[in-house]
Amino acid sequence: MKRILLSVLAGILLILGALALLVRLNSDKIGAAVSDMVEGATGRPLTLASGPRLSFFPGLGLTLGQAAWGNADDAASATLESATVTVALFPLLRGRVEIDDIRLGAPHITLNRDALKQGASSPSSPASPAPDKPGSPQDRAVRLPAFSLARLEIDRGRLSIRDGATRTEIDDLALTATDVGLNRSGNITVQGSFLRRAEGDAAPDAPETPEAADPRIRFSLASDLFLDASSLRLTGATADLTAQGHTLALSLADTGGIAFSLATETLDIKDLALSLSRGATPLLAGRVSAAIRPKLPSGEASFQLEGSPRAALAACGVHLETRDATALTACSLSGKATLAGTELRLSALDARLDGTPLKGEATLAAPRNSPMSLTARLDAGQVNVDRYLPPKTTAATSDPDKADTAAVPAATRAPAVADSPAAAKVSWPRLDVRLAVQRLIVAGISLDSLLATLTGEAGAYSLRPCTFRLYEGAATLNAEARLASTPPRYGLNLNVEGVHLGGLLKDAAGTANVDGRIGLSANLAARGPAAAGESVDGAVRRSLNGKGNVTGANLSVRAGLIPSGAPAGVRQGGSFSFSRLNGAFTAVNGLVTLRDVALTGNGIDAAAAGTVSLPAETLDVTGTIRVGGIGVPVRVSGPLRAPSYAVDTRRLLQNTVEGILKGGGDTKEKARQTGNALKNLLGL
Repeated sequence: MKRILLSVLAGILLILGALALLVRLNSDKIGAAVSDMVEGATGRPLTLASGPRLSFFPGLGLTLGQAAWGNADDAASATLESATVTVALFPLLRGRVEIDDIRLGAPHITLNRDALKQGASSPSSPASPAPDKPGSPQDRAVRLPAFSLARLEIDRGRLSIRDGATRTEIDDLALTATDVGLNRSGNITVQGSFLRRAEGDAAPDAPETPEAADPRIRFSLASDLFLDASSLRLTGATADLTAQGHTLALSLADTGGIAFSLATETLDIKDLALSLSRGATPLLAGRVSAAIRPKLPSGEASFQLEGSPRAALAACGVHLETRDATALTACSLSGKATLAGTELRLSALDARLDGTPLKGEATLAAPRNSPMSLTARLDAGQVNVDRYLPPKTTAATSDPDKADTAAVPAATRAPAVADSPAAAKVSWPRLDVRLAVQRLIVAGISLDSLLATLTGEAGAYSLRPCTFRLYEGAATLNAEARLASTPPRYGLNLNVEGVHLGGLLKDAAGTANVDGRIGLSANLAARGPAAAGESVDGAVRRSLNGKGNVTGANLSVRAGLIPSGAPAGVRQGGSFSFSRLNGAFTAVNGLVTLRDVALTGNGIDAAAAGTVSLPAETLDVTGTIRVGGIGVPVRVSGPLRAPSYAVDTRRLLQNTVEGILKGGGDTKEKARQTGNALKNLLGL
């Protein structure tokens, strides 16, 4: 019996050897047949540098040398240095596909989107088969055939995508997969680099390029892999990203896994825990669950994230400096996301940034051939904007243009003249945003119970209405901006009533030399930058036009408000009380003219008029303080930051004498009363 079996086995080996020899003798014919088959299916031939080689022991094997399909000008092309496929022979005879080994050496795939758009050099497609008749989802479901793959290796792989002057490349791709098959647990590892560059740029040379300046993003992935007849699942995945010398590690814990269904073409992520860190420093952590249908596209997801935005940005090479060093150090975000075509809806949003809560919902739509639109309803707690501003600079300059340019972030400066071709092509979004803030702190000033609605489209936007409480008073603000005009145009209407001036000044300037209740109404207009390099702030100051008036009641003015140039007696005096304030102002190209400013008090009155130049940041205001019928002429002038104070003593003496003479009665007593009043006024 043994002899019979050995004889049969020897006969099989001889037959296989003969077949192998025959195949080697006819490898050119086999290569030509393969090339014709590929050309018939794709419209382009497969060019082989040498004929393929077949082997039959220990498995059925196919080996290819250098091969090329298509060329660089085609919509798609590919080259290959070598390829080896080995299939277990005896399982194949029983109808099972068991692949022992697949090895691809230096495969390079090039996709040319320009050629694809133009239809140039596109392969001639075979006749399309008749569409299948509709059936049940089970009938249409994609199912994988029974197979097993012991090992897959891709060495030095490369994918290039050309799109106009931009080239995207995945290079140095190395992939290894083991024990892949139906109802089997295997694993996969992938590593490579990602690069996006202009066509004319030289390709970076990794050994010669400093790590911090290397534009590549290097990546690696390791994961367990499970396949069944209609789905693929990844579990226990870990990934590393290295960019600009900073390494980010991404860990996907196996709390649910990632699964892709071939039957429903749905990507399911179930309660997936993730963490992002730089070395041993944790940056972000969270959990995500989602069901995504990429083909539609559509999907739903729930998410929960927390971590440090400052640390995450620093790991990416972005270092922020804020007035508050503790800002952007803690955040949390949870909610639900729904994607339907070109519309993304965020609901049940619950966020917290540095202790500030934010809740609401938002919808972002980006339809094709139409402007993007944003609809949002947001409610926030106390928001302190000052914490997130850049640190204050101590450098001072006498040039207003340079001063405002240095103080304003680069993003607010005019990038170019508004009527440039680039500006004309801006696609302005459609906005409908309602924001409610319990308290907003800007420049030390607190705005309470703020409610604002921002709407508009095509570059024309309005903030209407915007209401808030301001230091026990009420304020209403309506604003408009026409950003698409040349240059941009702004308008503002403000009405303020019953504001506690002392509290406002204390928060804004740290002192409260003036107290009482005030009101303000103003209707103003201005333009934005009209030339390259002009700042928004500078343009507004130079173009401000409009008018308004101010009112006040029960005002008290401490003498400490008087500038340092005033006489010592004045600076050290007490306070002046006024029962009423009325005044009006007009603005023409940034020059504000004060007129009809009058203060009425008990035994003391004051009137003033003058100008304030916003472009030059100077003022020149003259006034008269009248006590006991005697007028004290004063003048405040110079830079807004440090004005000078002066009393016209000649006019003061003249007014005093005239007042005494016109007073009638006991001249001596009148002079005594007037003198006492002046002493009190000047603090003598």
